[in-house]
Amino acid sequence: YGHFPLMISRACPVKFEIGCAGCQKSGHVSLTDRKGKKFNVMCSHETSQIFNSVPINTADKLDEFKTIEYCELYFTTESESECYKIIRQYANRKAPEGEFTRGIYFRQLK
Repeated sequence: YGHFPLMISRACPVKFEIGCAGCQKSGHVSLTDRKGKKFNVMCSHETSQIFNSVPINTADKLDEFKTIEYCELYFTTESESECYKIIRQYANRKAPEGEFTRGIYFRQLK
Protein backbone atom coordinates (compact mmCIF):
# COMPACT_ATOMS: atom_id res chain seq x y z
CA TYR A 1 0.00 0.00 0.00
CA GLY A 2 1.04 3.54 -0.54
CA HIS A 3 1.32 6.72 -2.54
CA PHE A 4 4.73 5.86 -3.94
CA PRO A 5 7.21 8.45 -5.25
CA LEU A 6 7.09 8.99 -8.99
CA MET A 7 10.04 11.36 -9.09
CA ILE A 8 12.80 12.66 -6.86
CA SER A 9 14.21 16.04 -7.80
CA ARG A 10 16.94 18.34 -6.51
CA ALA A 11 15.05 21.31 -7.97
CA CYS A 12 11.90 21.85 -5.92
CA PRO A 13 8.88 22.22 -8.24
CA VAL A 14 7.03 24.55 -5.83
CA LYS A 15 9.90 26.64 -4.43
CA PHE A 16 9.40 29.59 -6.75
CA GLU A 17 5.60 29.60 -6.34
CA ILE A 18 5.31 29.62 -2.54
CA GLY A 19 8.88 29.45 -1.25
CA CYS A 20 10.33 26.95 1.19
CA ALA A 21 8.76 28.70 4.20
CA GLY A 22 5.28 28.37 2.67
CA CYS A 23 5.86 24.71 1.93
CA GLN A 24 7.04 23.91 5.46
CA LYS A 25 4.20 25.94 7.00
CA SER A 26 1.48 24.03 5.14
CA GLY A 27 2.95 20.59 5.88
CA HIS A 28 2.66 19.42 2.29
CA VAL A 29 1.84 20.90 -1.09
CA SER A 30 0.75 19.41 -4.38
CA LEU A 31 1.07 19.85 -8.11
CA THR A 32 -2.03 19.55 -10.30
CA ASP A 33 -1.85 18.05 -13.77
CA ARG A 34 -3.98 18.96 -16.79
CA LYS A 35 -6.61 16.40 -15.79
CA GLY A 36 -6.99 17.85 -12.28
CA LYS A 37 -5.08 15.06 -10.49
CA LYS A 38 -3.13 16.23 -7.43
CA PHE A 39 0.38 14.91 -6.82
CA ASN A 40 1.69 15.56 -3.31
CA VAL A 41 5.16 17.05 -3.01
CA MET A 42 7.25 16.48 0.10
CA CYS A 43 10.56 18.23 0.53
CA SER A 44 13.62 17.54 2.59
CA HIS A 45 16.58 19.88 2.72
CA GLU A 46 18.15 18.59 -0.47
CA THR A 47 15.43 16.86 -2.49
CA SER A 48 11.74 16.97 -3.32
CA GLN A 49 9.64 13.86 -3.85
CA ILE A 50 6.56 13.89 -6.07
CA PHE A 51 4.10 11.14 -5.12
CA ASN A 52 1.49 9.29 -7.18
CA SER A 53 -1.98 10.83 -7.00
CA VAL A 54 -3.57 7.50 -6.04
CA PRO A 55 -2.21 4.75 -3.80
CA ILE A 56 -1.22 1.27 -4.87
CA ASN A 57 -3.58 -1.08 -3.06
CA THR A 58 -3.44 -4.88 -3.23
CA ALA A 59 -5.24 -5.72 0.04
CA ASP A 60 -7.64 -8.17 -1.59
CA LYS A 61 -4.96 -9.72 -3.83
CA LEU A 62 -2.36 -10.81 -1.27
CA ASP A 63 -3.10 -14.50 -1.83
CA GLU A 64 -2.10 -14.10 -5.49
CA PHE A 65 1.51 -13.28 -4.58
CA LYS A 66 3.08 -16.74 -4.49
CA THR A 67 6.16 -16.06 -2.38
CA ILE A 68 5.09 -13.15 -0.19
CA GLU A 69 6.64 -13.20 3.28
CA TYR A 70 5.58 -9.77 4.48
CA CYS A 71 3.94 -6.64 3.17
CA GLU A 72 4.80 -3.00 3.74
CA LEU A 73 2.28 -0.20 4.11
CA TYR A 74 3.79 3.16 3.15
CA PHE A 75 1.82 6.00 4.74
CA THR A 76 2.57 9.58 3.71
CA THR A 77 -0.38 11.99 3.99
CA GLU A 78 -3.05 9.66 5.44
CA SER A 79 -4.69 10.61 8.73
CA GLU A 80 -4.42 8.34 11.76
CA SER A 81 -7.94 7.01 11.21
CA GLU A 82 -7.21 6.33 7.52
CA CYS A 83 -4.07 4.39 8.54
CA TYR A 84 -6.06 2.18 10.92
CA LYS A 85 -8.72 1.60 8.26
CA ILE A 86 -6.08 0.51 5.70
CA ILE A 87 -4.31 -1.74 8.22
CA ARG A 88 -7.64 -3.48 8.97
CA GLN A 89 -8.30 -3.73 5.23
CA TYR A 90 -5.01 -5.57 4.71
CA ALA A 91 -5.42 -7.74 7.80
CA ASN A 92 -8.85 -8.87 6.54
CA ARG A 93 -7.87 -8.90 2.83
CA LYS A 94 -10.80 -6.62 1.97
CA ALA A 95 -11.27 -4.97 -1.41
CA PRO A 96 -10.07 -1.35 -1.52
CA GLU A 97 -12.51 1.53 -1.53
CA GLY A 98 -12.19 4.76 -3.47
CA GLU A 99 -9.65 5.55 -6.13
CA PHE A 100 -6.54 3.34 -6.29
CA THR A 101 -4.21 1.54 -8.67
CA ARG A 102 -2.77 -1.97 -8.73
CA GLY A 103 0.51 -0.57 -10.04
CA ILE A 104 2.34 -2.98 -12.30
CA TYR A 105 1.28 -6.03 -10.32
CA PHE A 106 -1.94 -7.01 -12.11
CA ARG A 107 -1.67 -5.48 -15.58
CA GLN A 108 -3.18 -7.42 -18.44
CA LEU A 109 -0.80 -8.04 -21.33
CA LYS A 110 -2.28 -7.47 -24.77
